[in-house]
Amino acid sequence: TVESPGAKVRVIAGEFAGRAGAAQAGSGARVLDLRLEAGATLALPIASGQVGFAYFAQGALTLGPHAAVPGDLLHFSSKLSDSLRLAASEASHGVVWRR
Repeated sequence: TVESPGAKVRVIAGEFAGRAGAAQAGSGARVLDLRLEAGATLALPIASGQVGFAYFAQGALTLGPHAAVPGDLLHFSSKLSDSLRLAASEASHGVVWRR
């Protein structure tokens, strides 16, 4: 688990901030379980050529310019930005998959 003020990132597969997940994803995929407190922000780097999805089951937040509520599935790509900025307006929980 990687912690920053108001955020916890559990690495399920792949690597994030120097931590490796227990699951091995042969495709090079990274899977992150995110928990953010209300008011927290988190920036996830997106390497050139990466694409991914974010799904949130709890809370309300923005991913870049897009608002997300429970049940939303959002797509992101390095063609749009070199990082994914999350800002939680409520305590939020979700999963980010990127490859």
